[in-house]
Amino acid sequence: MNEILEKNIDIFVAEVQDKIDKMWKLRFENLTKPILEKHIGQKWVKIVRTEKNESGIKRQSVYGFIAIKDHSTKFLGDVKVGNIHSPANFDKPSKHARGSVYNRDSWNAVNEWGVIGKPIHDCNKWIQDRINCESNQQTV
Repeated sequence: MNEILEKNIDIFVAEVQDKIDKMWKLRFENLTKPILEKHIGQKWVKIVRTEKNESGIKRQSVYGFIAIKDHSTKFLGDVKVGNIHSPANFDKPSKHARGSVYNRDSWNAVNEWGVIGKPIHDCNKWIQDRINCESNQQTV
């Protein structure tokens, strides 16, 4: 993994952790906040979210995956370095990238709970396009 990619991953994880910390402070003040950890593999960095309950029992879930190599698989197709994927399960990323660590605008595709569907700005563009299309139809 090169230095630039590693730095971008660290920044991404730190910003997501900050989102989690803010949400917990606002809504879940009495609960222990989850901590994000990086697990580095050969092709992916798995971001794992760890929570402890009052008894000290750990619960882990996968927050998301970040590709650290350009590669191709039958299931995923072509994967570019830096792509952010939501988890399909604990060990595998989902099929389509939800963003990239190299594109901060795409980080709208994440929230406190994990990597979600389409980036929010894409959804807003789709809604705006629908509004423009409908208003153009009304004026005809």
